[in-house]
Amino acid sequence: MEFAIPDYVRAKDNRNLSHLPGTHGWPLFGEIFRLLKQPYQVQDEHYRRYGPVSRASFTSQRLVLCLGPEFIQQLMLDREESFSTRMGYEASLGDFFHGGLLMRDFAEHKFHRRIMQTAFKTEAMSGYVEQMHPIIDAQLESWAGYRDFLFYPNIKLLLLDIGARVFLGMDLE
Repeated sequence: MEFAIPDYVRAKDNRNLSHLPGTHGWPLFGEIFRLLKQPYQVQDEHYRRYGPVSRASFTSQRLVLCLGPEFIQQLMLDREESFSTRMGYEASLGDFFHGGLLMRDFAEHKFHRRIMQTAFKTEAMSGYVEQMHPIIDAQLESWAGYRDFLFYPNIKLLLLDIGARVFLGMDLE
């Protein structure tokens, strides 16, 4: 099944959020340091000070905060297909997850999500854990012999080994 690229993907972003209450915080950084340290407090402060809908900035990305149960429900269910996850995540994740499930909207997202659903049912997940343990145990044992352990390349190799075994049925040796 092929899906056309929707018009809104090509439309220019409206970056002028001045009509909304809120603040963009420090230039370039916004409120990212506070958000990383106290995420719930920052959101609660925004909600109490500016209401359920406000503007904010975390790093150089300006955004609209929609807080409170009614807005979360409206955004997450999106029955009217008004909110694009693709456009929300394109700037920060598009290069890494191009074509991924999170970068698809509406009917296209639903179609691909259904394909993936069986891989994440409880029975399948239990099987993954059983396959993962021997790989993790072997890797941890091999790491004990390293003098100068480099975290990133070793974790990357571990995750690739797990992914190859669990999702492709292959052993990468």
